[in-house]
Amino acid sequence: LNYKYLIYCDGNTLSDRMRLLLCSKSVIIRPNSKYEEFYSYLLINNLNYIQYNNINELRTIYDNLEKRPDICNEIVDRNILFVQNVLTYENILYYCKLLINGLTECDTR
Repeated sequence: LNYKYLIYCDGNTLSDRMRLLLCSKSVIIRPNSKYEEFYSYLLINNLNYIQYNNINELRTIYDNLEKRPDICNEIVDRNILFVQNVLTYENILYYCKLLINGLTECDTR
């Protein structure tokens, strides 16, 4: 986690990796993906991460980020606040509670 930039790639499972990367103090660069975390809709391209559609875009993204360290700092700061204020342990437990209660309600119908 001692890198300025981290590339987040989809794997065979959704491993909750993004939550860990958000507090890494690195800029997350990720491909456009159909896979989501339960909080993905709260994250915004170019504000919380940098998204690419084609691997050939990585050099341009890197060059642009190197020219604008202020943008990198803003992304890192924003992500740290996101983890501290949104992805709290309590909020994650509450989300799990809603899921479990929702499943229980479906079983009783």
